Amino acid sequence: MGCIVTVLLQNFINSKKCKKN
Repeated sequence: MGCIVTVLLQNFINSKKCKKN
């Protein structure tokens, strides 16, 4: 849910956190 971000950069960083979670 929170992993999806409109910002590409933020999305990339979020993607890593999402995978870890």
